[in-house]
Amino acid sequence: MKWNKREHKCQHAPTLFSLAPIYHIDLTDVTSVSESLFQSPYLKNITSLSLDRNNLTDENMLQLASSPYLGKLRWLSLMFNSIDIDGAAALAESKSLAKLKYVNF
Repeated sequence: MKWNKREHKCQHAPTLFSLAPIYHIDLTDVTSVSESLFQSPYLKNITSLSLDRNNLTDENMLQLASSPYLGKLRWLSLMFNSIDIDGAAALAESKSLAKLKYVNF
């Protein structure tokens, strides 16, 4: 899926999510749209999410940790990003991510 930076939404998301339940997503090139992405209601049923190689930072982890739509997330991969202890702490302390059991840094 390609996220439209100008409109802050994925053009194809309505079609994709109407075809079948989607529980896992691999996303790339999301740094510039991370704030609107993590506020997307399309994430509400996602149980596993890969954000590898996105150059995400602690600030992006604060955005992810405050998402009201990732309450079902159980598995998260964040390999090859720029996340330090503050970003990891934001994830660990997040009440929105209460079901998160596995994070791969």
